Amino acid sequence: MKIKNIKFMGLLLLSLMVLLLIGCRGGAQDPIEETTPPAQEEVEESPVEEPVEEGMIEASVEAVLKQQENKPAILSFWVSWNEDSKQQLDILENVYKLLEEEVTFIGIHATAFDTVSQEEITNYIEEQNYSFPIFLDEDNQYTEAYFVGSLPTTVFLGEGEKMEKSYTILIEEDEILDQIEFMLEELF
Repeated sequence: MKIKNIKFMGLLLLSLMVLLLIGCRGGAQDPIEETTPPAQEEVEESPVEEPVEEGMIEASVEAVLKQQENKPAILSFWVSWNEDSKQQLDILENVYKLLEEEVTFIGIHATAFDTVSQEEITNYIEEQNYSFPIFLDEDNQYTEAYFVGSLPTTVFLGEGEKMEKSYTILIEEDEILDQIEFMLEELF
């Protein structure tokens, strides 16, 4: 009777191992076939028309910073899929209404980190009706220059576009106002 139990247990163990090997081998093949997310497939199939001339975005950010040369600036990097990023833009909109004469505000869409089309981003910006300029960083020029790795990222620039402080979290109005007050005191 003991021998029968040992044979039965051995056979059961062997069967389980065979099932595991077959299951693992089959399971590993299934995800490989579906590695491209649906959003990327749509983008590849339907190229996005670019209504803006190449280089115009970068020139616009540079133009705004040069035009507001003697004022501190706030750059806010964001993407559509991150709720904190969108909330940061809303907070900056409120602060902008208070300090638009003293501080330059620029929103920068980190296009390489997002999965939606330029048209969808443009529609979102128009729907929100932001008062400060928002640009698309399609070639990652500003995303790389300001070492943006997580979003939202808010960068405070002082005199000569020197980076004074950078936040990689959602920051509230009072903290933004405190940082701006500190920067304005240094300038004047």
